[in-house]
Amino acid sequence: MSTQPSEPDVMIVNFSSDPGLVERLIQDLHASGFTVQLFQGPINLSAIPKIFSHAKVGILLASGEALSPSRLELMYFNIKADPYPPMIIISIDESLDGRARTAWQYIDMGKMGYEKAFTLLIQHLKTLGIIPARVVQSAPILHIRILEEPLTASNLTTIISSLTELSTKYWLIAKRRFADLIEYTQTHNSRFAEEANVIVTKITYNSPFNMDWKVDLSAPSVAEALVKTIDGIKQRHVRLEQAELENRAKVLEIKHIEQQADHDQQMDVLEREKQQLEIEQRRLEVLEKQLEIQKKGIEYALEIAQKMVDLLHPGADPATRAMEIQALLPNLVQLQNGKGLELALPASQNEQPTTPKEG
Repeated sequence: MSTQPSEPDVMIVNFSSDPGLVERLIQDLHASGFTVQLFQGPINLSAIPKIFSHAKVGILLASGEALSPSRLELMYFNIKADPYPPMIIISIDESLDGRARTAWQYIDMGKMGYEKAFTLLIQHLKTLGIIPARVVQSAPILHIRILEEPLTASNLTTIISSLTELSTKYWLIAKRRFADLIEYTQTHNSRFAEEANVIVTKITYNSPFNMDWKVDLSAPSVAEALVKTIDGIKQRHVRLEQAELENRAKVLEIKHIEQQADHDQQMDVLEREKQQLEIEQRRLEVLEKQLEIQKKGIEYALEIAQKMVDLLHPGADPATRAMEIQALLPNLVQLQNGKGLELALPASQNEQPTTPKEG
């Protein structure tokens, strides 16, 4: 049975004087998959039960200045007398003691800050059994292929580790859990990866290696970000590989000159020194080109990081955007070092998992 637009997951009644905070809360709830309605207009206490009757959960966003303790108590008993959904009070300052005045869930945003308060709100919603209206039963599955042959343990570990961390960080950004993003970047605590619910649903390996990578649909932008990341890295690999091939050709030229000099023992001292200078010059060119390739790799990773942040967190303030980009950059550089990564077409349903043949 589908949820109708007139029955949102969350109904917010605002008793605060901070429109920016209200807008941020609505955007972040939307990003987490919840449908939200904001009650606009004069607030009549007698009408509040009807306001909340069309939602799965009600949120009172208030300050002590705008919502006095006596008014809060009156509202509590007024709503309690009617059929009403679960209620959550979010206090934006420490002057409103909702826990002492009601039996509702209470979040002290003024004390703990927005990010921790929002994380606690999501936990309360889950505890209350509020499943986001935009969540469906199946999550997106990415069909990933690794073309390296033979497949080395080192390359496989690099790719899976990078994809796991990127999937988790993308999920934390999409959920606006910035404090947790910083903690995960610093500690690599596996509980965040488990919470992001990234699952490998299938693996086959009979040259090449294939796996199905399932992500959480409650943050739909995560799957899109992973697709764009893998495609972007593959395109940039082509450019970097061309530069590396040119550099290898120069290395071969140097070896050829050195071999020629070793065979020509009759060369006079001046000519030999001249040739040695030419070899050193070419070696410097190779080193310079190698440094240029490394710099290009970082620039490509930075470009992808910027695009992914804009996709996952549009409109982020400059400081938050810079923090998110910095968190993603090491994993994108690491993923670029993986070999043979690409997206594959969905495997045939008749295909059975296979194991490598013994040589």
